[in-house]
Amino acid sequence: MQHRVVTLTATLMLVIGVGTVVKCRSGRTPGPLADPPTVALEVQIKSIEVRPTGDFAQLILKAVFHQNGQTPLRLEPPLVSLITASQAPAARYLGPMLPEPVLSGPGPAEVTLHYWLPVSDLKAPLNLVVSGRSHPVELPGS
Repeated sequence: MQHRVVTLTATLMLVIGVGTVVKCRSGRTPGPLADPPTVALEVQIKSIEVRPTGDFAQLILKAVFHQNGQTPLRLEPPLVSLITASQAPAARYLGPMLPEPVLSGPGPAEVTLHYWLPVSDLKAPLNLVVSGRSHPVELPGS
């Protein structure tokens, strides 16, 4: 019985020791992180649709995006924003069946962006800001 207790205790201590080493190793932080690679992102606005609903409207903007990187990019703030005349970003419209605005890789890809904003914001200039560059949004009928 004495032998079992010693073996059980030694096994338990070994498991705790290995767990502590694994936790310590996985919790280590590497040296200083390198800056993420810079990705050039260009845009060409193709079409704009406005769907008013009372005091608000859904703005649907289709654009062709080009990137020089190889990794997928989520086309959302701060990388891509629709800016109103008050310099505030418009809220993204998140419908249940709408695909996420993601640029899957290099080369051209058409992506649809959805925004939700007060109808009063449609009476002033809007700009699509992509990678810090502003692109005027020409609304239908203006």
